[in-house]
Amino acid sequence: MAESAVDIAVIVLTAIGIVANVTALVSKLLKDFSNPKLWKYFLLVLDVSHIIIGVGLVLFWSYYKTGIRSICEASGFFLLLGVFESVCAFLIAGIILLCIQNPGKSEQLSNFHRNVFLFIFTPQILISITLSCLPNIPMEIFDKVSPYTVDCFPIRNKSDHGSAYGALIVCLWWVVLVAATICCFISALKLLKFNNRINSSQPNVWQSQLVNQGKTTQKIILFQETIWICALLLTTIVVYADNTILKPETWIVMTTFSILTIANGAFSNFGNIMWGTCCCRSSQAVEEPRRKLKKLELIRIEVGIPIIKRKAI
Repeated sequence: MAESAVDIAVIVLTAIGIVANVTALVSKLLKDFSNPKLWKYFLLVLDVSHIIIGVGLVLFWSYYKTGIRSICEASGFFLLLGVFESVCAFLIAGIILLCIQNPGKSEQLSNFHRNVFLFIFTPQILISITLSCLPNIPMEIFDKVSPYTVDCFPIRNKSDHGSAYGALIVCLWWVVLVAATICCFISALKLLKFNNRINSSQPNVWQSQLVNQGKTTQKIILFQETIWICALLLTTIVVYADNTILKPETWIVMTTFSILTIANGAFSNFGNIMWGTCCCRSSQAVEEPRRKLKKLELIRIEVGIPIIKRKAI
């Protein structure tokens, strides 16, 4: 009875998460946001990766109801791929915000680095797909008979046959996620120093707004990374620790993943609302906020001219 209630909760949470992420994804694709293109791209990747996790959860729920093994294997593939893509998207976000299109450097924001993004994104997605497919390939190192600690989630306990693959995958997740968090944290510190510097001088109004939105974006990314660290820590403990408290393991992990999909959907839609203050469907409307802000800046400068002349007299 308890598991029946949990499986209903998982599918409901998953459905909400998928709808939220699809809504955020479609909104980003339909609206021409005025935020830097690479920011939009890594946010799109985050939406897609959480949708992939949602697909894996739906497949797991289908397997739970039908018992068809091929559905279970497909669920494991999508869950692994979704987790890989999510942690890699966080790392891409950290690299972009720190090195490529830093919100504190206005000369970088206008540059469109599509090739740079493809150079970063293409290798990691190929590696993610390859590693996610491995458990479904008939190889001797993978035990196809013994059940997983978490149903359909192809990460085995350290004492099981084929556990080396699981250990490699979990280590990669942690290395990538920690590196992503460090990049975003350093970028946030640099942006804070830059913001203090422009506040002590006469700032460019448009750049100030981008800096503020960049700070908000970094806060959202850092908060999501914190949630992911907690989720991966719980998953690692459930899979590898010998415990009698965290049971049933399968439903703990699946519920955790469903909550992750909802969290990203909520943050992503919030980001869309924030960027929506500076966007519209036409290129003319996209430029309108810039023109208004530049006009305000010119007014501020013109108002300051008489003051300077009076001081000179």
